[in-house]
Amino acid sequence: MRIQPRNLSFDWVWFAALLILSSAGLLAIWSTTGATGLNSYFGKQLLCLGIGVVAFLLILYFDYHLFSDYIALTYTAGMAVLGLVLVVGRTVHSSKSWIDIGKMTVQPSELMKVLAIVALAKYYSESEREHLEINELVTGGAMGSACRATWAPPSPSSPSTSPSASWPA
Repeated sequence: MRIQPRNLSFDWVWFAALLILSSAGLLAIWSTTGATGLNSYFGKQLLCLGIGVVAFLLILYFDYHLFSDYIALTYTAGMAVLGLVLVVGRTVHSSKSWIDIGKMTVQPSELMKVLAIVALAKYYSESEREHLEINELVTGGAMGSACRATWAPPSPSSPSTSPSASWPA
């Protein structure tokens, strides 16, 4: 299967505004830290921004309809990974939502947000009715709630949620 570049209709002004906003963020980080090496906050943010822009430009050429044809399998696999987080996940800032993969940590819930959007869009786009009926709304709600079921709020005693930890007395 060969992926052909799509005829792009893209708002490049929006993209330029996004880059300007990201540059302002980089400038703010640079002005507060002063360090410019790759191990500094500025360097890490610059590296992540560069990777993100390259990934964004590559994804522009990807036809998402190809992905939506396999969304049921992908969504099910994503739900299994969310279940795996509950078993082998690592707690960061009182939230057990990360999986260690070698030296890298991954938060599967972020990917599941995208998968849930695509799955719901595919499900609702296949409806041939002019208006959704209650059973379709309940099914869509269940699909979204399945992702929500794996999220647990931080404990009230954690330092990151304590008002005294956020604001000086």
